[in-house]
Amino acid sequence: MILMAIGVVLLICPLNYSLKANGMPPKAKASVSYLFHIIYATVSYNNKLEIKLRLFGIPINNVALQSKNETPKDNKEDDKTQSELNLTDQNTDEKKKVTSKSGKKIDLRAVYDVLMKDNTRAAFLVVKKRMGKLFKAILPYKFKLKMTYGLNNPAYTGFVLGLYEMLIFYLGRSIELNPVFDDTAFEFDLKLKGRIIPIVMLVQLIAVVLNKNCRRFISDIRRSV
Repeated sequence: MILMAIGVVLLICPLNYSLKANGMPPKAKASVSYLFHIIYATVSYNNKLEIKLRLFGIPINNVALQSKNETPKDNKEDDKTQSELNLTDQNTDEKKKVTSKSGKKIDLRAVYDVLMKDNTRAAFLVVKKRMGKLFKAILPYKFKLKMTYGLNNPAYTGFVLGLYEMLIFYLGRSIELNPVFDDTAFEFDLKLKGRIIPIVMLVQLIAVVLNKNCRRFISDIRRSV
């Protein structure tokens, strides 16, 4: 019961994310929090990239960096030698795998016949529908972009502004353009917030996996390849 309760909490607890970026040169800060800020991570850029990770409010990435700095040189050399040996063995195994796979011929006609089946088309429609819902579930619920721009030719600046006015019905007022016709300029201010609920994503993926047309398509492809 305890494990089930933990699983339910992990599935229904939202993962919140946010992003702020502005200026030229650009400055940005992204943050991700999960389990009521028990897990909190930030990635910021201001002439250099900084990544911070906190667990229960305690920074844990600094501890990892300190432990790496205290490692003796001899151990580093031994680890380097061992990693080179492992890489050599891995490359040898990959060559063997490629050789074995290249010897098998793929029947393109059979693959084409599978793609032309009615159940395959139905499977693609299911995937398209579910992935569309999945995409909507991860989109930010708050989005605001202010941009000041000026190209080297006023005609180009006006063209971009006209294109924006044509697409404003789809873009909404979340994007604001401020053209500069007598100078070259580019500045922006971006803010967005969103949340991702794991159970929503899991439901969409399960719906694809359990769909009979999708399962039949996967089995047909396995038989034809």
